[in-house]
Amino acid sequence: MWIEIVWNLMELLWENIMFWRVVSLILLLVFFGAWFCRRQLRSILLSPEKTEHDRRIFHESNDVMSEQDLGEIISLLINDCRYTTSQMYKLGGYLVFFNPSGNQFIYKDLRKGTENS
Repeated sequence: MWIEIVWNLMELLWENIMFWRVVSLILLLVFFGAWFCRRQLRSILLSPEKTEHDRRIFHESNDVMSEQDLGEIISLLINDCRYTTSQMYKLGGYLVFFNPSGNQFIYKDLRKGTENS
C-alpha cells in the first residue's frame, strides 16, 4: 500500500516541471553561495596552524626571490636572452628552495603544484 503511494508521489514529482525548477534554483543558490563565500569557508575549514605554516613558506620564497625579480628575469630571457649573473644566482636559489626535499607545504594541492614544475 505505502509503496503505491510513494510510487504515485514520485511520478507526480518526476513529471512536475515546477519541482525541477525549484530543485535547480536551490542547487544554483547553494553553488553560487559557496563560490561567493569561498574565502570565509576556506578560513573556517582550514586550521590556523596549517595556514600560518604555508604563509611562512610563501614569505620565505619571496625573500629568496620576489615575483617582480622572477618576472624581470623571464622577460629578459624571452626578449633577448640577456641576464646578469646575480639574477641567475637568485633564480638558482629560488629553484633550490622549491626542490622536492625543500618542499614543505602542508596542503597536498600546494605540494603537488611545486613538485610538477
